[in-house]
Amino acid sequence: MATALVLKPDQSLHDDLCKKETDGEPLDCNSSLEQRWPVLPILTLAWFKANAERNGKSNNLWQPTIKDLSGMTNDASGKLPRHSSQLFSGHRNGQSNQRGRRRSFGSEDGVISKRRLILQPRCHFSSCSATDKPAPSPALMDEPVANLPADIHWSRSPWLFQSKSLPPVKYMPEVGNGYIATMVNTPWVHMNGLYDGQGTKSSRARIPSLVAFNAKISAKLVSQTFELNTREGVFTETLQYENPSLAVKREVFAHRDNDNLLVSHISFVRPNDGNDKEKRLDITFKNHLNEEQLLSEDIDFAPTDTFTLTSNKSEITFKRADGKTKSPEASEMDPSPVSLLWNSTLRNVSLEPGSETNVHMYAFIGSSFDENLQAAKQYLDLSYQEIRQAHVDRWSSYWNNGRIDVDPKENFQLAQALNGSLYYMLSSLHNKERSGHRYIGLSPGGLARGSVNTNYSGHVFWDTETWMYPPILNFYPDMAKIILEYRVAMLDEAKANAKLTGHEGARFAWESAFTGKETSPWSFSGDYEVHITGDIAFAVRQLLYVIDDKMKAIQDLRLEEMAIEMARFWQSRSTCTDPDGECHIRDVMPPDEYHHPVDDSVYTNYVAKLALELPAYIFKITGNSHPDNERWLSTAKRLVMPKGVSHGKEYHLEFNGFTPGILHPKSIVKVPEIKQADVILLGYPLDMEMSAELRRNDLEMYRKVTDLAGPAMTWGMFAVGYLELEDLKEANSLFEKNYENIVEPFGVWSECSNGEGCLNFLTGMGGFLQAVINGYGGIRIREDYITLHPHPLPKTTTWSLVGYKHLGYQFDMTFDFSQNTMTIRTVNKSSMAPTLEFRTETGNVYDLSRAGHALAIPIEKSIIRPRNSQ
Repeated sequence: MATALVLKPDQSLHDDLCKKETDGEPLDCNSSLEQRWPVLPILTLAWFKANAERNGKSNNLWQPTIKDLSGMTNDASGKLPRHSSQLFSGHRNGQSNQRGRRRSFGSEDGVISKRRLILQPRCHFSSCSATDKPAPSPALMDEPVANLPADIHWSRSPWLFQSKSLPPVKYMPEVGNGYIATMVNTPWVHMNGLYDGQGTKSSRARIPSLVAFNAKISAKLVSQTFELNTREGVFTETLQYENPSLAVKREVFAHRDNDNLLVSHISFVRPNDGNDKEKRLDITFKNHLNEEQLLSEDIDFAPTDTFTLTSNKSEITFKRADGKTKSPEASEMDPSPVSLLWNSTLRNVSLEPGSETNVHMYAFIGSSFDENLQAAKQYLDLSYQEIRQAHVDRWSSYWNNGRIDVDPKENFQLAQALNGSLYYMLSSLHNKERSGHRYIGLSPGGLARGSVNTNYSGHVFWDTETWMYPPILNFYPDMAKIILEYRVAMLDEAKANAKLTGHEGARFAWESAFTGKETSPWSFSGDYEVHITGDIAFAVRQLLYVIDDKMKAIQDLRLEEMAIEMARFWQSRSTCTDPDGECHIRDVMPPDEYHHPVDDSVYTNYVAKLALELPAYIFKITGNSHPDNERWLSTAKRLVMPKGVSHGKEYHLEFNGFTPGILHPKSIVKVPEIKQADVILLGYPLDMEMSAELRRNDLEMYRKVTDLAGPAMTWGMFAVGYLELEDLKEANSLFEKNYENIVEPFGVWSECSNGEGCLNFLTGMGGFLQAVINGYGGIRIREDYITLHPHPLPKTTTWSLVGYKHLGYQFDMTFDFSQNTMTIRTVNKSSMAPTLEFRTETGNVYDLSRAGHALAIPIEKSIIRPRNSQ
């Protein structure tokens, strides 16, 4: 019998708490005990205990018990099924994965969130959300077909994710354009920057989806296929019926060029089949919502109005609904407005043999009616095919200007994972010229997820700058600027946050949303995880290393002011023993969130050092100065970077007093392991100068003590480290652990390798893409040059970086290890771009300044730098 130790609620304590409030939220005592309090893994006890002690409340509600897990396995190995809907998140090789969650024990499936330390019920409302169901019904049928084959990806095109069945709802793919996004066939849409809930209760506001609906078809369904085309940004479902015959095709997409527009289009085709000549076929659409009065738990909508829009060619009737969120993020704010404008041709139809018909739903979503009206006018007289083509063309412009190519015949799994990762990341990013709307960052679960306190509520963390931003910077630097613009917009709030906590300068919130105020429900991270201000400073530095017009970016984005204020914060956060002595940063939480508060986290101290040095770098560009600059540089030099020695090998200590593999008193989960990549990030991405021996010692020391069930991005960073040391075998083994976090059939990433945690985990995708670009490509971005040190990707001989950007140049780079040849082609360059040279380790120098010119040379370590630079 498979068993696990779990926590189960005590009835008497539950009854007692029903008379009170828990963290300000009254309990719903009309529900049964088992409905309100699902079982939780025993390893969460430390979190509840810490919270209870902090709040002075009882933590004895949870009593240990043994839960029988027999019957929950799906094969002879005894492992839990990956896609099961059990309350438990699952076990891998007999070990619980729960403590390895980044902050979340659940996602849209309603399981309790780890970072919300209140005793929170599984569902917020009287019944669980749609995403708690095991699987969705296809949008165009009443009942799923039983026992259809589970074939996937039959075309073997790496940009097509295909299946003959649908996964559980939480693994459904998304369509998005950075402004609006939705998980396919689900009832909600999200809009960038639209949140409901005050302070730490803020989550993405749920806008009713007008493109998710069902149809009743009086025929027998005989086949169905579902396809996400990442190159076109279109989800398609195709259904075949008989008795009578009918072919149905439905396409759904968030328009990439008109980013207010969400589209659903359905075609019904009846063949002129001799067996069906006398039969009419009835198709009845089912309303999943009342269009006359839209409802949402997060938004109050006014009754729906009808609106007619007239052009030179046509007169089209729209429906309009305006609303406001129920609770603004800050008490001094007004509720956020939202407006919907839609045109629908959905209607019940009867089809004769040999006939066909098309219906559509065009929904425009924005912050005002005028915004939607202008968006609607753009496409008023266009056919569906013209609307679709404009969308596809815009997606093509992105793929043509930035991607990673791998031959799918050599490694289809890798080729598809690369396409899927970039697609999902781009789906949550604005078009670069989007005006009039402030972009509210990349969240770990993307734009389509984050409602009802799931998937980190759609909030922005260090994940943005450290994990997602670097691959975007490599291919789409204009989009990288948009990501940083969010932080610039929050600079004044960061200054207020520093003042509020007794410091100078600007301290960015660990977890933020629309206002930039701290929105972390877990106060420990909000109080102690200050390294985010260093992470943002590092992202500023990387941007300036990559772009050609540095002065314009500094002026437009207030980067000099931003750098000065971040340096002021770190100076005030540092304690120096005397004018020439050591400097320390105390009471912090490192990236390893299992330990806090600690002193001299080596990661925190190093990003602080880089932040203190950032103004000096920017002053070299602007010619400006600051009276405290020398003081900042002095503190940067004196910040402690703690080290230890084990068996004669020197390594970096994660923090002062830490001994790898030994339970530390500051471990809040009472385990000797660390949570995720921390010290190893010093080598990459932070590029700390150290010997190869010290780098190896860090990797080997922390590989032994890193939680095997930790977040998805960790193992890619270990792979990068071993690639630096030319240990390809170890690197490949660690790199391929990424696949454990990719859930079939639509390539949705999970935070944890058991398919749970935050979904669709852009943080993991960002780490995966960095492992390819900066690990196997060996690319390092430095002040006046980049390095290349290419390696073959696992199970490949040839791979390419298409549209890599640096200093105003666009390059296509192909590494062919079967011929030991790398080809660097200059696609184009800007008018401000310097003359770049390609220098190999063996001393050869080549000119890269001619657009269209391709350089083919043997693979070796190389650098790309401006001519005459040293």
